Amino acid sequence: MLHAAAKTLGHETLAPLNSKVFAVIWASTFLSNVSVTVLAVGAVWHIATIDGKADVVALVQAVTLFPIFLLGLVAGGLADILDRRRLVITAQLVMATSSAGLALGLWLGVLSPSLVFALIFLLGCGAAFRLPAYQASIGTFVPKEQIAAAVSLINMQFSVSRALGPVVGGILVEAFGAQGAFVGALALNLCALGTLTIWPAGHAAIHKTLSDVADSITAGLRYVAGSTSVVALLSDTALICFMGSALWALLPVIVKDVFRGSAFDYGISLAFLGAGAVIGTIVVVRLQALFERGRLLAATCMVCGLSSFFVPLTSDERARWLVLALAGAAWMAGLSVLVTTAQTCCPTELRGRVVATYYMIYHAGLAAGSWFWGVFAKDLGIAEATEFAGISLIVVGVIIRARAQRGGTDNVDTGVAAGG
Repeated sequence: MLHAAAKTLGHETLAPLNSKVFAVIWASTFLSNVSVTVLAVGAVWHIATIDGKADVVALVQAVTLFPIFLLGLVAGGLADILDRRRLVITAQLVMATSSAGLALGLWLGVLSPSLVFALIFLLGCGAAFRLPAYQASIGTFVPKEQIAAAVSLINMQFSVSRALGPVVGGILVEAFGAQGAFVGALALNLCALGTLTIWPAGHAAIHKTLSDVADSITAGLRYVAGSTSVVALLSDTALICFMGSALWALLPVIVKDVFRGSAFDYGISLAFLGAGAVIGTIVVVRLQALFERGRLLAATCMVCGLSSFFVPLTSDERARWLVLALAGAAWMAGLSVLVTTAQTCCPTELRGRVVATYYMIYHAGLAAGSWFWGVFAKDLGIAEATEFAGISLIVVGVIIRARAQRGGTDNVDTGVAAGG
């Protein structure tokens, strides 16, 4: 019986892949996501090699994420009024241009840290416009009853890309230097572009004007400001991402400077973080059915905090990989709880705008935290920064748990009248 149920669940989860268009564009997005992580390995290792300062290395993640915060609402609005297929293809071209620029700059010997930051900012701009246009198109590729399964497949694909990309990037950097990662990322971007030609033209009709989008964004922000549920969600997201970003941002210098590792060692470390994230994606659905969201979120914060604290203290490589996998699982489980809350804490007609605001705060927290912990590490030490961030994340978890015991904010909050 259990086997039959698992088989049925597997068929339901994979059902969206029966749509040729969804399957091909899902694969294109996977290639695009892998290209970002491959390029990131090359960029952080290049910066670590020519500069080596913790704050400068950590700034790579901040600069990559900042455009998604800066342009998130605008990109979401444009996805409602422009042809989404053309918008995704244009965004992918921008990302390919960033990879080509990094490869060319390094080949010419002019790839300074400033140029790296400019080109990865361009990469982030492409990702910012690609994400909402792609996700908003899911309903045109699969039947309504398969949308939840399609979203699960997208989350799984993202987690797998986070695990696979660093390994590929680490191997390329180890074998060919940062140039190998940049060229590899360019090749992946070009493959992603090629698969997008399967996407039929005309899938997304234009229904809104720029004025409509501006009014819709304003109404959404007014609702967010007046909803206690959404304010609590965004506060949790900002704190968790700010504190949790330390491990991700400082991992390159932890591997290189604290443990004297190579680019391949960094790639393997990221791979264990990503593999843990895959596990977290798989188990969190069951965990959310067993535990109240606030308590589950608090537990993931505490596990992430403990992992962040112990990573720079764990000299045994295999033990460190295990801690990183645990951190990745807890991190992805926590983010899944936050995303689920964003999807359910507001009326249906406002869901898109609330989710867009959530992603803005999510990326802002990661970007600001990456910069802050980089400066902290430069001034007070790499291990000290990661350990302090871990302790802070544990404190956040304790606060969230105390609030959950008093009564959570999982229910839909009608907030103030938002209109639109």
